[in-house]
Amino acid sequence: MDRVRQAGFAMTEGFGLTECGPNCFVMPIGESTRRAGRVGWPVPFLEMRLADPQGGDVDPGEAGELLLRGPQLFSGYLDDPVGTAESLDAEGYFRTGDLARRDADGAYAICGRRKEMFISGGENVYPGEVESALIAHPSVADVAVVGVPDARWGEVGRAFIVPRRGATIEPDELLRWARASLAAYKVPRLVSVIDMLPTLGSGKVDRATLAALANVANVANVANVANGLIVPSASASASVSVSVSVSASANVSRDDAPS
Repeated sequence: MDRVRQAGFAMTEGFGLTECGPNCFVMPIGESTRRAGRVGWPVPFLEMRLADPQGGDVDPGEAGELLLRGPQLFSGYLDDPVGTAESLDAEGYFRTGDLARRDADGAYAICGRRKEMFISGGENVYPGEVESALIAHPSVADVAVVGVPDARWGEVGRAFIVPRRGATIEPDELLRWARASLAAYKVPRLVSVIDMLPTLGSGKVDRATLAALANVANVANVANVANGLIVPSASASASVSVSVSVSASANVSRDDAPS
């Protein structure tokens, strides 16, 4: 977005979905630069809640599932009454499956998908938040983060990094840099540098394939999976090659980073 703005074009971030669209938020052009990472305020007549897993309201500044209700909400899925019932709560709010935070003045930021969240040492980690921090590194062209099992913390993050052309990713340096903006428990413990991220037919990142890559035991097997010698997901539409797989956990402290 910075490059687009530097070229003289105005751009804002937004959020919408088919069931309640086309857009759910409004962000004034003049606010978009100052509020990077925010999608704005609810459009007129659209009610929003941020809910915890038990359905209660989250505390201010905490992430919760985005629930929507209003006249622009769909009437249901065609010939799927079960799916429709599951998507709506008792008060008629639509469960988006997306996680969001609300600023003190009501502006929202989207954190990622609920099903992508993982728990590290009892703390919720939202891959979208971690990815937003890592993508700001000048050597990173693209990134995806998935949770992987860990004997001590339950789960930790593994970051798959696509470097910019001509750039070299140094995992230790990247993680030190990330700690300037992320709490220690959010900083990935593992980094894999790959040529490109696998994608689904929709163009979204194929996180199932990345999870399969993350859970193999060694670099050789990661390369075999990525190059198609082991096929973890038939839905992947990209051929992925892994050039580096590095554990940087020895350099990460979970106690002294910002929260």
